[in-house]
Amino acid sequence: MSRVLDLLHQARATRDEARRARRLAGALTQVDDQNRLLRYADGQDLVAAGMEQQATQQASASMESALRKAHRSDTGRDAADQENQPSRNGPHTKH
Repeated sequence: MSRVLDLLHQARATRDEARRARRLAGALTQVDDQNRLLRYADGQDLVAAGMEQQATQQASASMESALRKAHRSDTGRDAADQENQPSRNGPHTKH
């Protein structure tokens, strides 16, 4: 799970960098420089979106794995519990 958190922190930092680039672009006087910085900011947003998507996929995979593991554990416990319970047909013994 720490890999997921690392990705989300990196994505946040990348989006912050994109915001700073956009603010700086607004202060520039050369249109070419503004456009270049805005393209950079757009690229950073795409990188951040990729990191967020990767974090979401990893979190989902971890959750699915945990659920499968819990299900296998519960299924095994249910079968063992059923074997140890007395018969509903009365106090019969197993032969």
